[in-house]
Amino acid sequence: MPTEPTRVHMKLTGDPRLVGAVTGAVEHFAQGAGLDEAGQKQFMSAAEQACRETFSQLESQDSPIEVLIEHHPDRLEIMFAHAASQAPAIGLDSFLGTGDDAGPAQGVLLLALVDRVLYDCEGGKSRLRLVKYLIPGGKLVQ
Repeated sequence: MPTEPTRVHMKLTGDPRLVGAVTGAVEHFAQGAGLDEAGQKQFMSAAEQACRETFSQLESQDSPIEVLIEHHPDRLEIMFAHAASQAPAIGLDSFLGTGDDAGPAQGVLLLALVDRVLYDCEGGKSRLRLVKYLIPGGKLVQ
């Protein structure tokens, strides 16, 4: 496999009907990486959950979202980014479960489906990144 990642970059609005476009692209990348069916479904589920969480953080449904899906030789990554006009931790409280919600934290749910969840807010942009590690040949790291 080449050392340059394969990627798709989408610019969407917060329309919930677009979640299917994201999960379809994620499925394509997961298949290309050689994930088994269970791994594909987990990665797609994580992408769907993260996409919906990102949509819930938008100021309006028309706010733009960037979605970047990358296949690196050793991992798959999905990044969701959107403008964040509030404090640097916008969305982090719901993601980590430190808010008033009684349900399980979004981050805990995502960590059950992927290997790493990264969250940052810099330069007025909030980013959520999901990482699934691979070994050479496209198999899951155990």
